[in-house]
Amino acid sequence: MDVKKFSMFLGYEMEHESLRYIGEIPRKVSFLKLSFQRYKVIEVLAGGGCALVEWRLETGRTHQIRAHAKYLGIPLLGDDVYGGTKSMALSLLQSRNPSIYHAQLLQLIDRLERPCLHALTLGFRHPNSGENLSFSKIPPPDFSEILDRLRNISAEKTTYVVGNFHQNT
Repeated sequence: MDVKKFSMFLGYEMEHESLRYIGEIPRKVSFLKLSFQRYKVIEVLAGGGCALVEWRLETGRTHQIRAHAKYLGIPLLGDDVYGGTKSMALSLLQSRNPSIYHAQLLQLIDRLERPCLHALTLGFRHPNSGENLSFSKIPPPDFSEILDRLRNISAEKTTYVVGNFHQNT
């Protein structure tokens, strides 16, 4: 899949410093910083209801991936702050999968306790020594379980009878 480069300004509203703003900037902004990153879809999951995406940051802004994903219309699964609410995720996933998966999807979404975001590898140039540093960490069990379950939904083919014909989905 194609790598896409994306940049935008991120800023804090003075009264709510925990929130990031993108796109249209509110009037009371304390600062703006330009942010850059690249992303590509690695794997489409659960009938196209979600995807595994690789993000490569060129700048390191607070909540950068979460804010960019929201702006692009692809919020992180389980990210209530940046638009990936449980109800939105469930609606999208159920609309793209046969009804036999709806209960399984509901159970999966109900178990989300955090945004589905994991840094497999972090790397940067040390500011003093100039040494390139790299750190890797396998995904935690909750992330891996959700990914596996979404992969299983994508991979399964169900057969059901329609009149006298067998239908595969």
